[in-house]
Amino acid sequence: MPVQTSCRMRSFTKSWAVASTGLDLGAEHINPDGKPVGEKHKNYWVPGYRDKWAYEPGDITEPWHRPVAVWAQFCAEIHLRHTGTLSEPRAC
Repeated sequence: MPVQTSCRMRSFTKSWAVASTGLDLGAEHINPDGKPVGEKHKNYWVPGYRDKWAYEPGDITEPWHRPVAVWAQFCAEIHLRHTGTLSEPRAC
């Protein structure tokens, strides 16, 4: 049985409450109203709830288990230039 992994991608401004973007992969999210959101979801800021609300993004088309491709789409969306190295995770 393959090992389930998850990762969290975040972009922040100086003030977390003003603007933050988050993309989570590989772990289902439960919104404060009890409704589940899929294994690929974006968190967003709601006063009083911080980043506890999420939705399934239509703009990230790569599957959650291809994090390098997802990261490229996420960076393009938020206009972030990534100059480091990111590799696909190794199978366990």
